[in-house]
Amino acid sequence: MKRKKIIWFIMVMLGLVLIPTRSVRADMFPKPSMDFTFIYETEDDLEITDGDLMECENADCSQATPKGEFQSWDFKCEENQCRSVDSEFSTHSYLVITFSDGKTRESNLFEKKHYSAYYKVTVREDGLIVREVGGTHPASVYIG
Repeated sequence: MKRKKIIWFIMVMLGLVLIPTRSVRADMFPKPSMDFTFIYETEDDLEITDGDLMECENADCSQATPKGEFQSWDFKCEENQCRSVDSEFSTHSYLVITFSDGKTRESNLFEKKHYSAYYKVTVREDGLIVREVGGTHPASVYIG
């Protein structure tokens, strides 16, 4: 009788361990990224206080949306650099960055040419100039 209880207890415990309570997903593959380094050509020393990576599919960018608004990964900035990582990026992008002088500056439109792309952002008094300066693997290798 005692043996049956022990066997029953072991079966119940194994059943509880083997039945998942919720599904678990893990994404182990690297994702495309955009890394921005800022070079200042301004009178004052500045720091980034806020920023958005705006994305659009059309060349005139008339319907741009912020990267963080509908995507799983945000666009994040620190003092002098920004980074965005996601499974896909739009065809055209531009930056909208607010600096410690209270000014919000916009960049030119730019495209992503590498899977993991590196950009130099020149900060001027009246705006930003973004230029892709390298990266790993051409983006065309990963685009359908």
